[in-house]
Amino acid sequence: MPQQYPPDEFDDVTDSDRRGTHREKSARLGGVSSIVFVAIVVVVVALLGIAVVNIVNSGKAGTDRQSAISGDNGKSDSGKAGDKNGKSGKSSKKPSATKSTSKSPVAAVDKSENVQVLNSTTTAGMAARASEKLRDDGWSVSSTGNYGTPQDTTTVYYSSADLKPTAKALAKKLGTTKVEQSTQFATSVTVVLGSDYSDSQ
Repeated sequence: MPQQYPPDEFDDVTDSDRRGTHREKSARLGGVSSIVFVAIVVVVVALLGIAVVNIVNSGKAGTDRQSAISGDNGKSDSGKAGDKNGKSGKSSKKPSATKSTSKSPVAAVDKSENVQVLNSTTTAGMAARASEKLRDDGWSVSSTGNYGTPQDTTTVYYSSADLKPTAKALAKKLGTTKVEQSTQFATSVTVVLGSDYSDSQ
């Protein structure tokens, strides 16, 4: 048996043609939710689009900046390299060494050098006559004498290399060409007259 309730204000409600009031309210709520969802989707899509554009622009800017940096470095390096090469090219060109055309100074003939004249022949007075001839030519003859060992060729002996020009000049004056370096004599330059020597020379 159904339970009985005392009458209240709801018992006085008359029938109406309006139906599904709760459904209409639900439909409105559903429409609002759809609008909000669409708006959220639009906002999200817009934000994603902005983010993508920023990423693309950022990547392009980075590439341009890297290219600019690379270009500057390349220019700077090449410039420096060019300068360096230029400088090194200039500095590497050393002035060619001028070949010295001057010869070592030749020792001068010194007629003031003490000269000794020795006679190795059997002809008496030959050393004295040769000495007189040399003095007349400006030579300084310090002594004369005889040489114990006969010589075939008149020879001029000199004690040091710097006297060789003097010895050669003296030999030429006496009509010979034979000179020899030796330290066996007391004087720096010594003439030993050989059998080839003649007073007429």
